[in-house]
Amino acid sequence: MNTLEEVPLRYKSSLKKSEILCIKVQCTSAIGATVEEEVPKFSGEESMEHYLLCIKTINTLAKRYKWRTTATNGADLAFETVNRMLSESALDTWEDKCTTRSTINQATFDTNIREHTRSICRKNAFNNQEEYLKNMRTPDDMTMAQWLKRIEAINKVLPLLKPGYQQIPREIKRHISIRFSAKTCLSTSEICCSCVVQSEL
Repeated sequence: MNTLEEVPLRYKSSLKKSEILCIKVQCTSAIGATVEEEVPKFSGEESMEHYLLCIKTINTLAKRYKWRTTATNGADLAFETVNRMLSESALDTWEDKCTTRSTINQATFDTNIREHTRSICRKNAFNNQEEYLKNMRTPDDMTMAQWLKRIEAINKVLPLLKPGYQQIPREIKRHISIRFSAKTCLSTSEICCSCVVQSEL
């Protein structure tokens, strides 16, 4: 089993919302309205989970405000947002190794994000996370519903560690289901594993 430091996302989040510093980003909605959004800052000193939250936020905004279309100059805004989001060693890495701005478009931006993620996260981060999910027993201080919600949250950021990754592999789902098999069902107060089998993460 990997040490906690080697696993990007554990069963309980290490993030505290009140401690996360953010930048403000002016975005334009589909109807032309200006919307102010927040993006977490990252210096390189924070956790891998913190970094993945930053990148997930960038991707969410890109989808919400159609940054991936040339008509909105989205790539320019995406590059600018990342430049403001990063600081210290994380920004140095972005500027030294990843910023290919001679041709600014979504393809170069996505490539740079992947390269930057490889630099920030440990080499085996994805494999460690996958192994953690296989071996993690249902936490005693969480209900099945809470644990499933956390698994779903982890699943959403795994593609950032491994581009092209779509969902938790079937064998991991089976391991998770087995971990739940000796738990008490919240609805019936009886031992039940069908809740997990039917949930389809």
